[in-house]
Amino acid sequence: MLFRWSHDHAQQPKQNLPIMTLIGRIDLNVRHYARRAREAVDTLSIAVLSGRQYERMHVPAWNDEKADAVRNACSPFSRMLDLNNTSPGDGQRVIDGGFRLFDREIRGEGAFPDWHKDYLSGQRYPVRPYTRYRITPDTGSDIIAPWELSRLQFIPSLIRAYRLTNDDRYAKHFFDVIAHWKTANPFLFGVNWMCGLDVAIRAFNLALGIIYFNQAEQCDRSSALRLLWAHMIYLQKRDLYLRKETVNNHQLVAALLHYALLHLFPVAETNRWRTAAFEIVRAEIERQFRSDGGNFESALLYHQFVLEAMFATLGLLADPDVSSTISDNAVLPEVFGQRLRTATRFVADYYHAWSEVPQLGDSSDGRIVFFGDYFSWKPNNAAYLADWSALVFPEQDCFRDTATTGARTVIRTESGLGMFSCNRYAAMFSAMPVTPRAAGHNHLDKASLLLRVPESPILVDSGTFCYTSDLATRACHRAGRAHNVLLVDDEEQALLGGAGAFETPQFADVGIELLSEGPDQPAFRMWHDGYCRLPGLGRVTRQVHCLPEGLRLHDALAGDGRVRVQLIFNLHPQLSTKETENGICIKLDGKLLCTIKPEPGWMTAFEPAWYSPSYGRRQASVRLVLSATVALPLETVTVISLPLRT
Repeated sequence: MLFRWSHDHAQQPKQNLPIMTLIGRIDLNVRHYARRAREAVDTLSIAVLSGRQYERMHVPAWNDEKADAVRNACSPFSRMLDLNNTSPGDGQRVIDGGFRLFDREIRGEGAFPDWHKDYLSGQRYPVRPYTRYRITPDTGSDIIAPWELSRLQFIPSLIRAYRLTNDDRYAKHFFDVIAHWKTANPFLFGVNWMCGLDVAIRAFNLALGIIYFNQAEQCDRSSALRLLWAHMIYLQKRDLYLRKETVNNHQLVAALLHYALLHLFPVAETNRWRTAAFEIVRAEIERQFRSDGGNFESALLYHQFVLEAMFATLGLLADPDVSSTISDNAVLPEVFGQRLRTATRFVADYYHAWSEVPQLGDSSDGRIVFFGDYFSWKPNNAAYLADWSALVFPEQDCFRDTATTGARTVIRTESGLGMFSCNRYAAMFSAMPVTPRAAGHNHLDKASLLLRVPESPILVDSGTFCYTSDLATRACHRAGRAHNVLLVDDEEQALLGGAGAFETPQFADVGIELLSEGPDQPAFRMWHDGYCRLPGLGRVTRQVHCLPEGLRLHDALAGDGRVRVQLIFNLHPQLSTKETENGICIKLDGKLLCTIKPEPGWMTAFEPAWYSPSYGRRQASVRLVLSATVALPLETVTVISLPLRT
C-alpha cells in the first residue's frame, strides 16, 4: 500500500517507523506520484496532439515483395484460407452487419457495430484518451467485449469470399469498415487503444486485408496503411518495452505479431525494431513454454492462444517451404521451432484423449486469425490447430499420428497433466504448476480429474464464465468447489495472492507422476501442499488406477487431528443422478454411464452448480459432494465403475 502522512500519524510520535522503512515508503510515494504526473502529461499530449501526430506520421514504404509472397496461392496463409468451407456465406453475413463476439453473433445498427459498446451488458464506454481508463471490477460490464470485437477477426472471411467470387463488394466492405473503425477510434482515443495484445491482433488482421485486397483505390489503401503503421508505433513505443508487473501471454503474442508485421516494411527502417522484438520472442518462448510443451500459465486455452500466434507469425514470415523458415535462425530463434513442435504435440495429445479441448484453467475464448468458421467456431474445437499442424509438419503431423485406436497413456510431468484413453472411457488428471508472474489464469484445481464415457462428458471442469465484471462469480468458477478435488474444512486448496480477478494461487508444491504403466491399466499419482499452511495439515495425494471397468481413486491427506473432508464431483449439465445401495448412478437420457461409490460412512449430498462452456455463457448443473469427518492421516478409496459390457 502507498504510505501517506495523516493527522493520526502526527499524533503518535512514539510509533515511529524504522528509518529504512520510512525511506522506502517515501521512495514508493515519489515513484508513484512521478508516474501519475507522467501519465497526466501524456494524457494531455494525447488530447491535444495525437490527431496532428497521426496525420503527420511518416509511414514507411510497403514491402510489395513480401506482400506478393503472402498473397501467392502456395503461401501458408492462402492454403489456410483455401481450407475455409464457410465462405462466401460468412463474408455475406459480415456485409449484412453480423459480427462474432465470443461464441455469439451480434449486430449493430447498419453495417457496423458500436466499437465502444459491451454488447453483453449494454454499457458503452466514452471516447477519451486511452490513458484515462481504469478497469473497475463489479460493474457488470466487461471491457474485453469491445476489445474482442475490435480485433477485426472477420477480415479473413471477407478475403476468402473475395477469392472465391472476385466480387468487389467484399474488398469495398473491408475498407469501409476500416474507415468506420478509424473514425470511431481516433489514434490513442477509446478503450480499443488500451490493451497492446488486442492492438497487435487487430494489426495482424488489418495487414491481411491490405495484402489480399491489393487492387483497392490508392486513397483507401494509403489510409489503411497509415492505420496499420500507427498500430506498429503503439506496440513499439507504448507497450512492448514498458515495465510490467506481469509478463505473460500478452507480451509474447504482441511481440510475435509485431515482429512478423515489421517484415511488411523495409528492413532499412525497421531493422532495429525487428532485432529488439526478435529478442523478446526468443526469451519469452523459452520462458513461457516448458520443455515438454506445456505453457507456463497452466490454462489450456491460453496455451492454444499463444501457439496459434506462433503459427500465424510463421505463416507471415514463411516461404512456401515452411520448414526452411523454421530452420533459419536468422529469421526465427532456434527455440521457436523446438517449442512449436512440442507445444503442438501437447495439444494433439489432450485433444485426442478427450475428443475435444478440455477445460482446465482460464479461458476468454481467445483466437488470433479465423481462417474459417468465424461464426461457428467453439472453444472446445482445436481443428484450426490441426490444420496448422498438417501444413507446417506434413511428415510428422502429431494430430494425425495420435488418431489411433486402443488404450493410450500420456503424461507431461513438467506441465502437470496426465491422460488415459481406451475404447470405454477417457480420463484426464491435472496438477498443473503455478508460475509466479504468469498472471492468475490458474484455478484451484490441483489433483483434479475429468472423465467422459465414451463421447459423453461426465466429470467436468466448471469453466471460466467471466473476469472483472463480477468478481464473486469469477471466484466461484475458480474455486476448488468448481473442480473435482478433495477439500478440507471448507478451506480452499491454497491462498490467493495478488489483486482482484487475477490473484495467483500460492501452492508450496504441485506435481504428477506415472506410478505404473501397463498396456491398459496405468496408475497416476498427483499431489499438492496447499493445505500445509494450516496447523496440523499436510500433503494431499490422489492416486488414480485406470482399470478396464473404470477408475479407482485413492485419496490421502497427511496430518493429525480431526477434520471434515469433502470429495467434489462436478457433473455435466445433461446428466441426471440417482442414489442407490450400489452408489450414485450417473445417467444420460435414462442410460447408465457410471456409478460413483465411496467407502462406508461417507455422506452424499447434491448441490446446484454452474457449467460454463464458453466465455459469457453458463448452464445450471449439479455437483455431487461426498463428505466425512475423519481422524488424520486420511486414506479413502472411491470407485467409479462403468456398467458391465453387454
